[in-house]
Amino acid sequence: MTLSSALHVAQSALMTGAAQSDIAARNIANAGRADYARRTSLLSTNAEGGVETLRTGRAAARAMFAARLAAGAVDAGAGVVRDGLEKLAALGGLHGDSAAGDRIAALAGALDTASENPGDAMAQRAVVDAARRAARALNDASGATQRLRAEADGDIAAAVGETNELLGRFRIANDEVVRAQARGADASDAMDRRDGLLVELSANWECIR
Repeated sequence: MTLSSALHVAQSALMTGAAQSDIAARNIANAGRADYARRTSLLSTNAEGGVETLRTGRAAARAMFAARLAAGAVDAGAGVVRDGLEKLAALGGLHGDSAAGDRIAALAGALDTASENPGDAMAQRAVVDAARRAARALNDASGATQRLRAEADGDIAAAVGETNELLGRFRIANDEVVRAQARGADASDAMDRRDGLLVELSANWECIR
């Protein structure tokens, strides 16, 4: 081996070591990010016997990523259902003395009492009062349902708008991946962004569906 070849081998070893140190630092710095896939360096031997970094790879576990997509979507869907039930309960449609079901039950009881005592004026007035309260409760429940439906429509429209925005960002990230791979460049960062957007899209789609 000539002196120049030895120097070239040493230089390539130093450059490869620096590249591997950079990858290790990136992995440590991004260890807490859910949308980050650990980087690996693929090495090769050059013609002079030195070592060089062929390319940077991503240690992405596709099965774990698929499970993450599914879990995130289910959690988002459950959250939407839970929020809807809480809003319906807060509007007075499910619980409390003013709930329509309780008022109708009270009216049925008043009617039973009046039927057993047809000449009792007090029982007849109780029927009229119970009927008024039941009608008011039904009107309140109907209004609450309409308000809840309008709010749900607004939430769906917002989710659709957000999904369209995410789709636009996903297309940009995917184009970056394709261009980087076509010229043999490192596409890892763009792939991380694309995977993160896919997680968000999955959750949004479950909410809309």
